[in-house]
Amino acid sequence: MSTSLATFVRKVSAGHDGGIQPRPCQVTVQVARNTFISVTGTSTAEWVQRVKVTVEGDSATYTLTANKGQPLKTDKNVEAVTLGPYTTPKNITLDFSAKPPGSDFKPAYDVRPETEGSSNQLTVQGIATAYVFHSEDGGDRDYHDTTAILSLVATTK
Repeated sequence: MSTSLATFVRKVSAGHDGGIQPRPCQVTVQVARNTFISVTGTSTAEWVQRVKVTVEGDSATYTLTANKGQPLKTDKNVEAVTLGPYTTPKNITLDFSAKPPGSDFKPAYDVRPETEGSSNQLTVQGIATAYVFHSEDGGDRDYHDTTAILSLVATTK
């Protein structure tokens, strides 16, 4: 039996030319079967920040938004998206975007970490894993406009 709850699948950044780009800014993590999933976070940015959560094979999209030092919340004012467990492995995608003044939501400029195994991945082997992602909306390059935490907890040992 594998003790890994997740595998970092891919990161797609909007771009590095100094502004918000039309491509998505996403991270995708493959989550093992029988794992609970929770997405929480905060925003420190003036611009409204958004994290859309999608699950492979699920038609629903779960959206969290915030700005100005507030926790990310759903449209029902809940401070987390909690999903699973699923009976098969699933790809979970977090899509980061921001809403500059007078504009619609646009993809964030970038998100960190770049790879699995960074200091932003916390693991209790076979029991829990948490990824901490920091997005940059393109306004100032501080990489803390949104902090999103993807927490994974096994239903069995």
